[in-house]
Amino acid sequence: MQHETITVEDVGDFISKINRFEQRHVAQWFFRGHSNCSFKLVPSLYRLDVEGSFAKWCDVERYMMQAFRREAMPFIERPPVDELEWLTLAQHHGLPTRLLDWTTNPLIALYFAVETHFQNDSDVWCYSIESLNNCFAEATHLARRLNLEGMRTIYFPRHVTPRVTNQSGCFTVHESEIPLEEEGDNLLDRLVRINIPASRKAAIVNELYAIGIHRGFIYPGLEGIAEKLRFEVTTKHYRHTHEP
Repeated sequence: MQHETITVEDVGDFISKINRFEQRHVAQWFFRGHSNCSFKLVPSLYRLDVEGSFAKWCDVERYMMQAFRREAMPFIERPPVDELEWLTLAQHHGLPTRLLDWTTNPLIALYFAVETHFQNDSDVWCYSIESLNNCFAEATHLARRLNLEGMRTIYFPRHVTPRVTNQSGCFTVHESEIPLEEEGDNLLDRLVRINIPASRKAAIVNELYAIGIHRGFIYPGLEGIAEKLRFEVTTKHYRHTHEP
């Protein structure tokens, strides 16, 4: 799948570039942040080293999910209702699955891109699905997105965890280890790769904090609160002024 690459220097530049993306022929843009630009668009399941297990990918996933479902029950108030909801819950708690996380909020993706690996350039991958409903110059959000849910590989999960809600989470569902960016051309889909230089990442983390995008929001709960407070007392940031 062919894609273009652009570079941004700060949050304002990022938002400006996003706002100029194609909208008339696109139902929805989805975003994913990579803290290292060498990372591929491959679900965590297919990044496992299973060469010595003599098992197919589906067997590896089945083994992990059977154990997860069995052992997670004491910690779940309302169990997921189907396989994809179980995969969503497992994915958001660190279990490798065939789901690849995306968000409809570009600032969430930008945060994931810049929060770690400060020595490496980062990427925000932007993935669009073509609007099949209409291509009018003006339309409501509903008109653009009508029939979007369930199309091709996009899965919008029920909000089984607060993390899904705060991260505006959704997924692509993959059946092989082929990276999304290396799949055959699909005229209805497009990818844009936004590169963030390593030298700008720390500054962007502070910019995002100033507008409410931080670990306390990304990961609601006690751990997120603690990480937010740790950030506040350990991280220095440039304090610009307009005074002479």
